[in-house]
Amino acid sequence: MSPGALFLFSGTLFIYSVHRLYGLHTTRPAGDSPYAKFSFLLKINTTLSAVACAVCWVYLPDLARWHALAPAALALAYTLPVLPGRRRLREVALLKIFLLCACWAWLTVMVPAADAGMGWSAVAPVMVLERAAFIFAMASVSSVREFFSFAFASVRPALISSPPSAFSTSLITVVIALPA
Repeated sequence: MSPGALFLFSGTLFIYSVHRLYGLHTTRPAGDSPYAKFSFLLKINTTLSAVACAVCWVYLPDLARWHALAPAALALAYTLPVLPGRRRLREVALLKIFLLCACWAWLTVMVPAADAGMGWSAVAPVMVLERAAFIFAMASVSSVREFFSFAFASVRPALISSPPSAFSTSLITVVIALPA
């Protein structure tokens, strides 16, 4: 397996683990909850995935490192509170879905291409846009589902999903799906 693939896998595992650990830190679940009981496993997972990610980073070609740098920084800013008022990028209305699309499209097209020594080509931007549109279509359906499941459960999400954002993501998905 290539260093780029291992970097993406371990980096994804690291980001998800950090996200869950931060959630545990801020919500402080009861001591008998499964999250509290097994939080040590999340800490081990976070540590191992960070080490694996760092080792893979060393073996990545320079171009792949540059391509991975901005999405990796955005992923951390998405997960950890970097905005005023200890807010995360995921708490900014309408930004969540676009960050997800941009980062995943870039990481799954440009980093593997750079890792394989392909560099930049005329096809790469088209591939990134196609991948972003595909991820956007999947994520917008999930966003709409999330909004309605919150509404059904009488839960008010924190600026993540709202009727305007659910409507706009649905509308944009329909427009993207229309034949050219």
